[in-house]
Amino acid sequence: MASWFWKPEEDEVIRTSSFKEARHRLPHRTPNSIGSRRRLLRVGITRRPWTEGEKRRIIRHAGEPLDILAKRFKGRTKSAVKHQHALLVGCIMRPVTTWKMTEITKLRQMWPTARRPELEAAFPNRTWGAIKVQAEKHGWRKNRPLLEYENELRNAIRTRAREDGIGLAKLGAETQCGTYFLQNRATKLPDLNKIGRAVEFFGGRLVIDWQDE
Repeated sequence: MASWFWKPEEDEVIRTSSFKEARHRLPHRTPNSIGSRRRLLRVGITRRPWTEGEKRRIIRHAGEPLDILAKRFKGRTKSAVKHQHALLVGCIMRPVTTWKMTEITKLRQMWPTARRPELEAAFPNRTWGAIKVQAEKHGWRKNRPLLEYENELRNAIRTRAREDGIGLAKLGAETQCGTYFLQNRATKLPDLNKIGRAVEFFGGRLVIDWQDE
């Protein structure tokens, strides 16, 4: 007859094995007792936190069936993967519906500038999580809106760079202005030296015309 008391080596088997493997390795224990012991040993144990890499992997492969998705995470149970999927993607895992090319084309055009309500209205049969997964899968990015500043000269340079398809970081490097045009903070007075270098970069010339009476 099996002892009522669990030995440390038996607990180790419970912790490191699946339920099926534990039943095989502990033939003198009943399935019910193994299941109860597994639940008991989980109490008080700190769960291993999900890494950023694991979270990105869940988003990247969120459209896969649970059985396939769970195999991508060593040491994670199906239940844990399903729960994390729901937290990140925002929906319960359900059968995958293939995206049509017309939907993908439409989403690619809308994603950079459209907000969530507009996207949800445009794709009524898709959850917000599914929409985000498609954007992540294709590497699409949101356009960051230009903020209005009291410093109109700097804002004009930022607008010109956006129109010409030049990144603000590249503009700063080319003009030796550092992050002056990149920073999202309001400044009351413009740096005319940096403004002038940027104007020259775009082929213009900064002129100050004093209108003395």
